[in-house]
Amino acid sequence: MTEAGIVIKTEEKRALVQVIRKSACGEHCVHCGACAKNTVEIWAKNPVGAKKGESVLLELSDQKIYRAAFLVYLLPLIFFFVGYFLSGMWFANEITKVFIGGVLFVLSIVGAAVYSRKCRQEYVPAITKIVL
Repeated sequence: MTEAGIVIKTEEKRALVQVIRKSACGEHCVHCGACAKNTVEIWAKNPVGAKKGESVLLELSDQKIYRAAFLVYLLPLIFFFVGYFLSGMWFANEITKVFIGGVLFVLSIVGAAVYSRKCRQEYVPAITKIVL
């Protein structure tokens, strides 16, 4: 994924970049108001030495984005259904199966949170190019 932005602050080997948010609702943001703020500020690695006020390109590999989406959205659902169906082998009570599935769901979310804190630097975009 590549995004364009403007450097608004630099610190050592990283920069705060202002990026224009793309609409997630098909350019009809006026109707719901969820996208009232159309810019986002993101800390990025700055290996190219961009300075305040310069236009830059940010990049984060698609593989990392897909991995993060899997951990946050799919893994908890997989854990829930695995817990639900496997507990059905030992328990006939529906409430017990849902409870065990729910416990695994919560544990997978906690695991994803611990993993994301441990690997936080892996998911930081990098400035790849200064645009004139």
